[in-house]
Formats: sequence, structure tokens, C-alpha cells
Amino acid sequence: MRFGKILKDKPACPVKEVVMWSTEAEATVIDSTFFVARKARFLLGLLAGLLVVWDSCLASGRWKSLTADVYFNASVLQVIVNEKMIHSSGVVGGGMYAVVLHEERGEVVGERAFPTTKPCEARLLDRFLSSFASTRIFVIAMVPEGALYLAPAEPLLRQLGCRLLFSVGVGEAWAAIIRDGVAHEGVVSRPPIPLNAPTTYDFIMAPTGLGLGLSISVHTSRGERRCSWHSQKELSQQRDFCDRHDGFPELCRCENPLVPADAFASAPRITIKEVIPCVIVTTNKPYDFYRLLLQLVQMPGGAQTPIVVRLEGESPSIEGLAAIFGLILSKHHRPRRGASVSSATQTIAEVIRDSVNETLGRFPSVSKVIVIESDLIVSPDFLWYFQQTARLLDDDPSLLAVSAYRQHSLPGHGLDPTKLMRGATPPQWGWMSTKRLIENWMPEYWGDWDYWILLQQRLGNLSVVFPELSRSLHLGSNGTHIDGFAQAQEFNRVAANAKQVNLSDVDRVLRVNYSSFLSKQMSEVTVVSLKTLHHCGPNLLPEGEKGPFVMYISDDRELYMIFLCLQINMREPREDFDNVHQLHVWGRWLYLVLCPGSSFCVNRPKGYLPVPHNDSLVEAVIALYQFGRSLDTRTPFRIRRRPRDFAEEVGLGNLFTGYAVLGLDIPSLYMDKGLVLPYDEPLNPNFDADKQTTSDIEGQLCDSPSFRYYATCVTERCAVADPLLGTGSLPRILSLAADLARRKEETKPRAISEFTLEEYLESSDGLIESSYSSQLAFNHSRL
Repeated sequence: MRFGKILKDKPACPVKEVVMWSTEAEATVIDSTFFVARKARFLLGLLAGLLVVWDSCLASGRWKSLTADVYFNASVLQVIVNEKMIHSSGVVGGGMYAVVLHEERGEVVGERAFPTTKPCEARLLDRFLSSFASTRIFVIAMVPEGALYLAPAEPLLRQLGCRLLFSVGVGEAWAAIIRDGVAHEGVVSRPPIPLNAPTTYDFIMAPTGLGLGLSISVHTSRGERRCSWHSQKELSQQRDFCDRHDGFPELCRCENPLVPADAFASAPRITIKEVIPCVIVTTNKPYDFYRLLLQLVQMPGGAQTPIVVRLEGESPSIEGLAAIFGLILSKHHRPRRGASVSSATQTIAEVIRDSVNETLGRFPSVSKVIVIESDLIVSPDFLWYFQQTARLLDDDPSLLAVSAYRQHSLPGHGLDPTKLMRGATPPQWGWMSTKRLIENWMPEYWGDWDYWILLQQRLGNLSVVFPELSRSLHLGSNGTHIDGFAQAQEFNRVAANAKQVNLSDVDRVLRVNYSSFLSKQMSEVTVVSLKTLHHCGPNLLPEGEKGPFVMYISDDRELYMIFLCLQINMREPREDFDNVHQLHVWGRWLYLVLCPGSSFCVNRPKGYLPVPHNDSLVEAVIALYQFGRSLDTRTPFRIRRRPRDFAEEVGLGNLFTGYAVLGLDIPSLYMDKGLVLPYDEPLNPNFDADKQTTSDIEGQLCDSPSFRYYATCVTERCAVADPLLGTGSLPRILSLAADLARRKEETKPRAISEFTLEEYLESSDGLIESSYSSQLAFNHSRL
């Protein structure tokens, strides 16, 4: 067992003690301003004087002591304050685990896990840590493998005082206890990867089982943080909530806090055609719930819409928030069926069914309900959108629901926020329905409720209405069905409406009217086809022609190729009406008619092929899509290599940087992963990739002297490539695909009426609804 102990000097009385222990591998402990070799003698020289000051301060009562310990391994994370266990949770997979402590009492005021082994979570970690008061004590533990996709959060962690973190490689354990900009850190490093090791993604990401512990003693001043509004009796419930929970800055800040009563009173009013309750379905995700709640409360119609909370399990934070905002809350407790995915999907189905039934029962005079999950971002006209479309469910019995989300709502394609569409698709990520949807609910243990609904639509000639420009975005990347790779490559690319708009021609999506509309469109179409790789993207449609255009699809591979050519991830075909996919491609309509299922197949020209059945073109189109998506998930990471000398090894400087990128895995587009590790040697002049196919060069790529490709493949025809590192060892057709992927899309200027998830996360206040929240003027004259 390795053991280190350091005393840290600070002005006045707060003296901190740091203890770190580990049971495996190499161990190092450091704080943000401490370098062992140069400052050890200086600190020892100060020790006697510091102890005198320490004793004097404690004797006078000016400071009290708080000792915090953190320990974790591959299965458990524990936080102990003053020898009392205050947090214990299971560790599931690699990632960052954050626990935030009250600086005086040592109580947990916030906690969350972030699986940073995958994309998207580091940005959420950044926002999570930023939402707490700077006086808090942050306990952060990185389970090995958690460093892979950590890069977006590293600037904030550096700002918090972390330094040793940037000497940590993938597969190594790290922990920090942070207070007042001083980070007390520990790391357990792994041995360097041997030269002859199979350095694949699976090898590098294999669990190491490393454990780590840290202990600090913090001496803080007596007294709690007080704000001027804490003494107001009418805000006592909000004050008590903020005393026990943190990470809700708008509610808990001292200056101009958001008061729920004022938020409701200041929300813009809309014309309410009928009362439609909105039920928020959530698990123990208080920060997601809080973000969505702020959007709903402040948007037009927020004060006029009854909001109900359906909580699965327990969450004191969510229960407290619901009480402060005066919301109705009910709970659902999962039956004990084990931890299988099937039991999770069944529970989700039960929660959805019960949420609709319970809400309609609670409001007997209403006929419709809006269902929304907490891990969403919604448009400012979310509630107004449903008010405008509610009568469709009364007028058209072939409609099962109205959905706020559209899968093919891509940015820069000139989508019209005033237009509606209809087709076969599950209602998802914010939807409205009547009891008709659940009257014939799926059998128990069938599986996913949304796929059951999709099946009923295809069997019963039913549809769902959805907007041309989505009214919601999916933000969760740690759910039952969606991980960080799917979130980054598919859902982060969707655009949503950013303004309050009035829908036009709502009756167009009634079944009879929509059939007539589509028939008229199909009578005016121009037939097009994909001929070469250069036709992918905007060039697929003839320049100078307004359209609409049509392609007749006879097998799944052809449909698959067209979707990839347009940079659309086809998880499963949906949103089609009468077996016709409706795509808005850079301002012009393209219809993909599925034959022989569609009635419009009679117009297909004889001998027509939408895509040449050419393996080289197929491979190139797939490569183009994968290269494009690799830009969405590409991230730098550090990995431990052999040290050049003893000093580099002691200073943990024996690292090099690699890149995590996408692999060309034909049957599984978005779940494959790969690593690119650059080498210093020059490119082998004898290597000629132009004369070989992907399958032929797969073995040679792994031995390329310029840089190596590593892949986790489920088929033989698989390679990994990163166009940003060069294409010298790629075949010509794949090199061309890489070059095309690097170019900026030739799209028309983005409309100001749409936003993406990336823009939301980059917004200064984290609230994309600023387009309407800026209209709010909270009255805090009494504060």
C-alpha cells in the first residue's frame, strides 16, 4: 500500500491536510499549487508555524474542522464526512462521479454520474459543476476509462484548480476534493501499454479495477451563507429547499432569485382553446427536470397549463421543486423484475400508460393530455403548438397522437416552422393524445411501447401528426435506449423551432386532405437518381429546378444509401405516409416512394434505378457518412506510454494523445468505435493504397508507419479512419469521401427561427428560451 501525506499552507487559519491511499499500480497525490520536488522543503519549513496558527484558531473558536474522505473502486463510491458515511453508490461503468458537499455541514447538496466513456456527457458535467455556489466542496472521482471523452469539461476543471488531472491517461483512476479554487488530487496510473499489445479500442477501454482514496481536513469559518430574501416568510419554503439542495442557481442565488409565483404571473398569455394538462415523466434526474420546468413555466401559456409530475422512484430534489412550484406529483415504483432491459422497457410503458390515465382521471373535464420526458429541450411555442393542433384529434379518428418531434428536422434545410406533416412514427419527445392511444395498449412484457404504437399504425392505416420543424430536442445520453454515440451522431444534429409562430393550413394534415395534397405533389415531380459520390448532399437535386423530386426505392439498400448520402442516420424507417418518405432537402422537397408498397409506384419509369448497384459506390457513400459523423464524435485522449527517462515517469509526463473516431462498420453505423494513435515515423513510401480495397488493406492499415488504425468490427469489411489526420493510406475512393466530408456543407444560410442542441449548450445562460424569457420582467421589489 502506498501512502502520502501533505500539509497545505493558506492565509489566516484554514489549514488543510491531504491523505491519499491506493492499493494498486503507481500512486501520486498533489494539490493545485504544489509540486512535490520543489516545494516539499518549503512546506516542511512552514509546518511548525502553521501548527501554531492552527491551534490558536481552533482554540479561539474562529474555525471548525470538517474532514472529508472519498474512496472508490470498480464497484462502489463512498464519501465520508467526519467519520460518517454520507454517500454510497454503485459504480456502473467508467466515467466521472461528482458529489457536492455543503461547506459548513458537510451534507450532500448535489450528486450526479457522467459516463464520459462516451460523447456528450462531459458538456453536461461542465454545466453541472457550473451551477453550484463556488463555496461548496466538490468531490469528483473518475473511474478508469472516464478520461476518453472528458475534453469538453477540462477547461472548467482547470478553472476549479485541477492540475494533476491533465497527467491522467485512459484507464487510470483519479479523484479530487476541491474547495475555494484549491484541488487536492490523487491518481493511480496504469503500466504503459506494451509495444506488442493489441492496442484496440476494447483493449484500451478494458476495466482496470483500480481503486483510489483521498482524505482532507478543511477548517472553515462558522456561520451559514445568508441572503437578504431568506428572512421573508413567504419564501421560507424556497429558502429551506436551497439550504438542502444546490445546482438550481436561478432559484437559490442571492441577487434577484426566480420566485415561482412571479414566474407564473409573468409568463406570456396565449389563447386557450381548451385546457390540456401537461405531465412531466421523470426519474431521479432533478437537474434535467429543473431545466425543463423552467422552460415550461416561463413560456407562453405556461401559467395557463396544469403541470403534473409523474416520478418513477424517489427524488427529494424533484419533490421539493414540485412543492415550490405548486405542482401535482405522483410516484411510480418499479416492480421487482430484475435489471434486464425488458423490465426497464416494460416499466417505461407502465409509467406512460398510468400517466395518461391518471392525468385524465384527475381532470375529468379534459379529453387530451401532453406527455413529456424530463431529458428534453423544448421550443418557446411548445404549448401553443399543441393548442393549435388539439382539434385534429377530434376531427380525424385515424390520428393517434400529435408529436412535437420530427426525426428529419435537420438544420439549414429551409424547414417551415408553420407547416405540419403526418406519417407513421411513434409519438415521441413531447406528444399529445387522447385516451384512444392507450385503449388498446400493448400486452405486458411485449417490449417498447413506442414500437407497439408504430406497429399499430402500419397495421391499422393510422398516423401521427408532427411539425416540419421540430418543437423538441433530445438531450439525454445515458438512457435505456440511447447512449452518447447515438446522441452525438443523430440527435445532436436535429434542429428545433426557436420562435413563437402560428401554424398555417392546419387542416391540410387531415387524412383526406393530406392524401390529396400528396397526390398533387406526386403529379408534379421530377425523377432523379444518385449517380456518383459527388451527387451526395445538395447536388443530389438538379440545380436551378424547384421540384418537387422523386426517387422510387425497391429495396432497403437503396433507401439506406439515399439516407446516408443526405447525411441522415436511418435508425429505422419512419415518418412515411402511404409508404412515401417526405424529405426537405436544402429548401426543396424530395419524395422517396417505397415500392411495391406505395400506391404511387405505378408512376415508376421502366428500368429505373435510384442508385447504381455498384459496391464501390456503396462503400464510398458509407465512408462519406461515417467520415462526416466522425467529426461529431472525434475527441482527443491521453494514454500512458513508455517513459523516455526517470524524470518523465516521476512527473507522469509519459503520455501521448490519440483520437477516438468512428469506424466504418457497415451494419452498425453509430455504435462502432475506433482509436487513432499517431506515430512520429514518416509515411512508408512503398505503401500504395489506391490499388487496394478496404478489406484488402485492413491488415496493412494496422501496421501503417504513419499512424495506426484500430477498430472494433463485427464484419470483415471494416476499417477506421480519421480524415483530419490525413488520407495517405486510404484507397482513392475513400480518400475522396474523406475530402468531401471535410468540406463545409453548401447550404443556404441558417434560418434565425431554428436552433440546435449544440447552440443551446453554448448559450451563455444555458436557456435557449431566451428568445421569450427576455420578455419576462420578474417583480422582485419586495426582495
